[in-house]
Amino acid sequence: MRRMKKISLFFYSCALFCAGVYGHIKYLDFFYPGLWYSVPKEVAAESDGGQEAIPVSFAEQVVTSDTRLLVRIRDMDSGSEREEEVRMPEKYVGMNREQFVRLMQEDPQGITLREREAGFEFLEVESFSPECVVLTKGYRQKTVPDFFYLMLEENKVVIFEEDGSVYQRTDIDGRKLSGELRNAVLNGKKQITRAELEKFLVTYAAS
Repeated sequence: MRRMKKISLFFYSCALFCAGVYGHIKYLDFFYPGLWYSVPKEVAAESDGGQEAIPVSFAEQVVTSDTRLLVRIRDMDSGSEREEEVRMPEKYVGMNREQFVRLMQEDPQGITLREREAGFEFLEVESFSPECVVLTKGYRQKTVPDFFYLMLEENKVVIFEEDGSVYQRTDIDGRKLSGELRNAVLNGKKQITRAELEKFLVTYAAS
């Protein structure tokens, strides 16, 4: 009988303790609403200075004077390919990939007459990094015409083949040509040989 009283007293004490804790919680919740709610991480991040942390971006990759230029020459007829390393031209130093590709595609002197005679088809930037830039040039054997025509489009000299197809567009201003050549081009077209064309491009490329 005495043992039962002790057990009853223990459970009664636990009940009083739990009731006290519950009453205290309700008291705090009534006078301090929201005390027991945790702050979401998003809210905490915004409240910390009012700005969300922004990761630091990596430095932009650009061509340097030490960047290697590896050119892959692909024969599209046989499928063979060879590689050669050439010096990076100074005009590309400091450019990122987008600028480099744009200039390679737009530079009228980027593809020489000899390359076109060799059957140049396309140029592609395979990879780009400050350590090494890899270009692929594709060639397909073709018959080189004996004569070309110089004509103007928006005051720029355009080279046409005998069949009327465009051979090469240049940035050479036709109004700055000299003598008979200038008059012939301004009046329509000027027929020249392959040797004369090569001399013409060399003469006016830097002007």
